[in-house]
Amino acid sequence: RRFASVTLDSYVNRTVEVLRRARFNILPPGDALDRLGREQSIGVGAVPVFIDYPHGSNLRHHMVWGPILNWTEFSVTFTLEGKEAQGYAQFWPRLEGYLRSMVRSGEADRLSAGVAAVQHRFRWTEEGVVRNALELLALRKLAAVAR
Repeated sequence: RRFASVTLDSYVNRTVEVLRRARFNILPPGDALDRLGREQSIGVGAVPVFIDYPHGSNLRHHMVWGPILNWTEFSVTFTLEGKEAQGYAQFWPRLEGYLRSMVRSGEADRLSAGVAAVQHRFRWTEEGVVRNALELLALRKLAAVAR
């Protein structure tokens, strides 16, 4: 019954509040190429952590703006092992250990700085998404000319 009083605005505000306190945001694969959680993570400064399936799976993440943005500078890809991907083993202990080791080593700080450096590229502005689209078009044109 408590959920009946939750409005969309209160849900969104609570989600943003939680993400702003988070160091990482864990993103499982979805049912589409695009994931809103990816942009939400970057928008609030959390490092996106992509849960990925082994090579060859059709459930792998698509990294938007991949040809122009180096995702390894501001995100983590955690690939499930065979038994984890099949549901026969839990991946959470391994993921938690991996992320904690990133914090201890300072890698999480580097990734957080990377998120801050690319946040503007995910805004719907001339310096953000419009610039990304123009750079992708330029890369396509260069590739076509090179053929």
